[in-house]
Amino acid sequence: MDKVRAFMQALWVQRFWVLSVVGVIAAVVCWMMAAGTLQDQYQAEKSEILGKFTDMQTIAGKDFHGNEVINAKEREEASKIAASVEDLWKRLFDHQRKEVLFWPDVLG
Repeated sequence: MDKVRAFMQALWVQRFWVLSVVGVIAAVVCWMMAAGTLQDQYQAEKSEILGKFTDMQTIAGKDFHGNEVINAKEREEASKIAASVEDLWKRLFDHQRKEVLFWPDVLG
């Protein structure tokens, strides 16, 4: 009993260090539990996203054999979209040239 009492007295004297170690261990255990849960959620979301990408690749990989009328209409729509994108880019560039890309009068 005297040995236990001596041990408890030494433990009481060093209580700051004992409680510090217990606190660090508790923090590490909580962190490990939280990190494990987040890792599981990350893996689940990642596998779902990769599954969607593979679904899209299989859909994109299928060949579409339309007739000449459909192919011509598709080319016409693609050229309209390309022309609208080019027009938008030109307008944005002109706006930037007027509003952003100029030398201030102070610099001469």
